[in-house]
Amino acid sequence: MTAFFMPGGGLANDIGHRFDPCSRYKSRRSQSFLIGFSYFHEYLITNYFWNMGFLNNFVILFNDNNKPISGNVTIQEQYETFKQLGFVLNDGIDFSEVLKLCPTNYTAKEPPYHHLYIILGQSTEAEPWTPFTNQCWNFDIEAIEDHGSYIDILNNISRITNGELVFENVEDYVDIDEETAWVSFTCRGDKYKWDLVVDNDWTDGRLFDKIQELTVKYNTKGKFTYFNTYGQDFVLGFHTPEALDKIRQATGLEIVRLKAQGQIY
Repeated sequence: MTAFFMPGGGLANDIGHRFDPCSRYKSRRSQSFLIGFSYFHEYLITNYFWNMGFLNNFVILFNDNNKPISGNVTIQEQYETFKQLGFVLNDGIDFSEVLKLCPTNYTAKEPPYHHLYIILGQSTEAEPWTPFTNQCWNFDIEAIEDHGSYIDILNNISRITNGELVFENVEDYVDIDEETAWVSFTCRGDKYKWDLVVDNDWTDGRLFDKIQELTVKYNTKGKFTYFNTYGQDFVLGFHTPEALDKIRQATGLEIVRLKAQGQIY
């Protein structure tokens, strides 16, 4: 499934599903009306000017080779920066697969590295759905379908920790109709079983705060980070404070330490 970015910064895919900047706030009952309205207001204004043609001159920027660029930094240059920062493509992944998901145009207000960072957290479009890298994970919080959903989440969280948090014997139970869900696992010899809130197919955001607490308990070098996409997804990272500072300085991305309450729920 090909991903592309719509005017106003929204993310869509090729079947027409739209993630607009305010969708996360409109969808979550727990978010305040005023915050949601402010995003909706910005979204309406942005798309009004887009449809009226006032932004057309700022939409597509190309270099001499007709390759998409953001600002003055080409996609290839952005990728080289990420490589220098320790982002490594997994075995069997060629950068051309990443490039296929890169948008072919950028709006003027979108900074470099934003889209590529999101895409590096995604996976191949065909089986075995190999993640592009193990340095970040782009997660859509509307992800709970049935038994196994939280197993997948924990496996992906563990995958990006460079072995610092390994979850074993992972089991879960999900019944949306019964409004019952839990996940259990073992980490460093300690057993955990967490009851989870059921809200249709939305992930219980408290899970991420509990996982962050484990980094404190076990004094891991890395800590989980959060990057806001202004959709119903976000990018989860795991970095030492020093590595996070380098990423922020080199890319300008507003990646912050994860504190799920207020970020995800």
